[in-house]
Amino acid sequence: MASDTTDISDTTDHLGVLLILSGAGAALLAALIAAALSSRGLTPLRRLAAGAGEIERTADPSLRLPHAASADEIGQLTGVLNRMLASLQRSRENERRYDTPPGLDAMLCSIYQAQSGCSVPAGEVSPIPRQDPGAIEVAGPQAGSTGHGDREPVAHPGEFL
Repeated sequence: MASDTTDISDTTDHLGVLLILSGAGAALLAALIAAALSSRGLTPLRRLAAGAGEIERTADPSLRLPHAASADEIGQLTGVLNRMLASLQRSRENERRYDTPPGLDAMLCSIYQAQSGCSVPAGEVSPIPRQDPGAIEVAGPQAGSTGHGDREPVAHPGEFL
């Protein structure tokens, strides 16, 4: 006696399609959940990158990165970078404190002009060239000189700035 297997074949075909569709749906759902979680997890990095971009754009070490709400690696990195910015700011302030005193540039320029023979109109101060236009020479007796107005180069103008 022969039996009809058409019903069994149709059922297995329907189960195969159902299995493929449910697998695709589960994969799509997993991809959406992963995208949402990674987007949420990367938000602190995006804020950190935006803050660092602003500091780079303005070149202002007094700005600080936004504080992370958690004590994870991102929060630790933010704290380290903010302390580095504070150190850089202190270093710049110390550098400004020891920067060229007012009037020194004009005095050095006057010395250079007297030695080189160039002149600048009254009220203007020309910067000392940073390229090597020749050494400033000092007249007078020095070690090894004859004392008859020998001139010996002692410094380049760029060394003063």
